[in-house]
Amino acid sequence: MSSASRRLLIEHRVGFLRFPGSSGKRAVSPWAVLLVLIATGCVYAAETQRQVTRQLAPDVQATLEFARFRAEDHDVVYCATGFAKYACVIDGMPAFGTHHTIPALKVTALFLDVDGKRIELDFSGMYNPRSPREDKPLVMSITDRSEDTLVVRGKFSDGAAAYMAEWKIVRGHSVRTLLRCVECVEMMCSELYK
Repeated sequence: MSSASRRLLIEHRVGFLRFPGSSGKRAVSPWAVLLVLIATGCVYAAETQRQVTRQLAPDVQATLEFARFRAEDHDVVYCATGFAKYACVIDGMPAFGTHHTIPALKVTALFLDVDGKRIELDFSGMYNPRSPREDKPLVMSITDRSEDTLVVRGKFSDGAAAYMAEWKIVRGHSVRTLLRCVECVEMMCSELYK
């Protein structure tokens, strides 16, 4: 939210809390301003950042953080279909999860906690990881595990544009090994097993 927008919001919300000042002009109570700033900040923070976690094993927890996507904060390249234009490349990366739309959400952090050690996972190009109106659990699981290696797979979707990602973690170092639309993966598997 820009400072001008925030100022207009504060002026709008504080307007009813004004009281006559000594000079005859209307003044704003400092307590009223503080109250509105705190309330506006709390509401803005609640609307902009969310977090979901999933316990993948007794010693492994996945955490996904996401926030509202604002196109003006990113370098967006638009592609056109027969009926609409959509964000196909965002900040130099192909965008997953958009399904011919502008994303509503962006992933801001994705990591594993393995035995108390945080391991960052690559989340570039990942948008709309879940519906902003639903509180569904994070869909991630461990697909392979040995003493030094862990493979984690996740399915992400806002209901329309589902995609799958997979990461391989070796001795605390991770690399994303897969990022594809779910339909693409299903088509590829069906072709392989004909």
